[in-house]
Parts: sequence; C-alpha cells; structure tokens
Amino acid sequence: MQKIHLDKERLRELRHNCEIDRSFLEQLGIRIASETAKEIKFHSPFSSDTKASAHIDLKDGRWYCFSTRQGGGPIELVAKIKNIDCYAAGRFLLDTGLSFLASEGGEILADTRNKAQTALVTKNEEPPRSEGGKKEEQCNKPIRQNLVPLLDMNHSMANERGISPETCKYLGCGFLSEEKTSPKNKMKNRFVFQLRGIQSNSKGQSESSILTHIGRSAIKDEEDAKWLFYGGFQKSLEIFNIDKVLLDVGAREQINATKQLVIVEGAFDLAKCVEAGIKNVVSPLGAWLDPMQSIKLKQIIDKTEAESVIVFFDRDDAGARGSQQVIEELGKLEIEAQAFDWERSFSSHARGERRIPKEIKDPCEFHVEHLSWLRKKGLI
Repeated sequence: MQKIHLDKERLRELRHNCEIDRSFLEQLGIRIASETAKEIKFHSPFSSDTKASAHIDLKDGRWYCFSTRQGGGPIELVAKIKNIDCYAAGRFLLDTGLSFLASEGGEILADTRNKAQTALVTKNEEPPRSEGGKKEEQCNKPIRQNLVPLLDMNHSMANERGISPETCKYLGCGFLSEEKTSPKNKMKNRFVFQLRGIQSNSKGQSESSILTHIGRSAIKDEEDAKWLFYGGFQKSLEIFNIDKVLLDVGAREQINATKQLVIVEGAFDLAKCVEAGIKNVVSPLGAWLDPMQSIKLKQIIDKTEAESVIVFFDRDDAGARGSQQVIEELGKLEIEAQAFDWERSFSSHARGERRIPKEIKDPCEFHVEHLSWLRKKGLI
C-alpha cells in the first residue's frame, strides 16, 4: 500500500492529535517517577541520573530534560529517543496508533446508527455528477493505520460466537483493549474488524489495501453506538471481504466449485461462515445493497467463475426486505440471485421432517456443523 506522505501540515496534525499520558510514555520505554493532574515526572532516557530529571506537561505535551537541557513536543521526544528525524517519528506515531490523521481516515468516528451524524448510510444515494453530467469517481482511499497487530484474537466476544483465533487471524479481527492503544483511539474496548479493498501495486498486480476499521461495542445493551466506523469512510462503496474472495486461493477454489457467492448481513455472520469453512462469502455490512456495492459484486462475478448469488440475510422482516432489495438490485446487472429459505423443511429417515429452529435468527447463531451441512447440501 502506498505510504502517506508526511509534510509539515500532517506533522502538526499528528502533534495535535497525540494525547500525552502515562501509556504514551510507557510505550516509549520511559520510566515514570510521579504523576499529577498537570504533569508527569520521569527518568530521563538521555542521561544516567538516578533522580527523575525530566517532566512533561499533560496539557500541551511539552517536555523538558533538566539533565541534558533539551525539550520539545511529542514528535521531538520520539525522534530523540529513537535517533530518527521528525518525519520518521511522525510515522512511528501513526503506525503505532499513538496519534492519527483525521484527514486520512483517522480517529474521527461516526455512529452508523445515527443518520444525523453521517450521510454515509443513506440508501440509494446517487454518486455525485460533474457539471457535464458524468458521474464522478468515488472511492475510499487506503490508510496506513493498521490495528490488527494490537488485537486480541482469542477474546470472549469471538469465543461466545464460536469464532476461533485462526478465523480472526484470517479476517483481521479481534478485541482492542485500552491497554494496547492510545486513549484517544475510539476503537478501544471494541471488537474490531479491518476492512480492506483491492488496489494495483507498482507491478500492476492486485493486492489488498487497508481502507478502515470498524468496531463493535462490547456492551450488549449499547444499541445507539453498537457499531462505529471512521467518519471519513463511505460504507456504501465497499464490500467486506472482497480482498479474500478475489486473492485467497481457498476462496477462489470454493467459488469455482460452487459457482456461487454467498452474501450475509454482518461481519460476525461472515466470520461464522468462514469458521465453518465457507470462504466464498462477502457482506455489504447491512441488510441493503447500494448501487456502488452492486458494481463491486459484479466485478467479483466477472473475475471468477461465480454464476449466482445466495442472499443469506437474517431471519426477520428487515432481512426479508433486504433480501428482496438485493435480488432486485443485482437483477439490474443481470446477476442471478436467490434468498436463503429459512422455512425450508429437511427430511431424514431417522428424524423425519425437520425445520431450522425458530430461535436461530441469523447465520452467526448456527453451529459450525450445521453450516457445513447446509454447504454440503448446496443450500449456501
């Protein structure tokens, strides 16, 4: 992925967005001596003095070392400790999540359930047109920030859903604890999924690129902010897991074997399918397919041997309406699609006629063995 060019303006933004506290200093290997509401005194990393001869102001981030008579801001502190220039120090802050660039898809977050805060989930919104009437190209630009190395892939939120660390590693998801990131990172204490797209590298080859991260609240009753996206990210332009279905050998083999693509509503639904060995699966992250997402699905079908789509949405009214909308939207592009039949009966000599239990409302609530059985029967 192309690196973000750090100029003086971006360095100022990184400096401003860096929250100075105990965890910031500890991540730099600094030994703290004492702390008040206004400042932290610490042992200077630039001298061998046994007394704490340096301090940092918690309000403006300015630090000073009395032993060596030098000081500066957070970027200068990183630069001096690591013996690098200010631009390399700024990149370190960006890579480690100690600071962010809101202008590059950073930490400004939007509540995806609150349409007053963001218009990014508006349904059927047409791409803007130029004065000549031609639709302007819309895209989410790749970002440098990568939270995956900080994620706990063996967390209870995954375990409760029957999702293994191996699946979390495959998808790039896990729990982000506040101990692993900056206090300003609003994704802390959330289960985070990395969303990626496809771009061409310098050799003209397709490769995965990070577009954003989304976080699921760990509080079960927190409906108003259940999922958070970074504010600059346009969900309506992307298909979750598109990079895997196009670049992963196992996923491509499944598409070629089944001749179909499976669409589920949410990220956890997708993860449960992958856990069951179903890799030819994608998600629009909602029970709705925007026109630009339809185009992305058409691109997947054109680049693979897929001939049809199974819409495996939730077992509720919203899922039923969404399934019909997806089928109609894909029909405009001459893509064959059908909804998963939740009410279908299954017959066996041993147990007679059986149906999917009413308490199972979405793909994530199936046992892995049941999803595998549905796959063997060609139903998903």
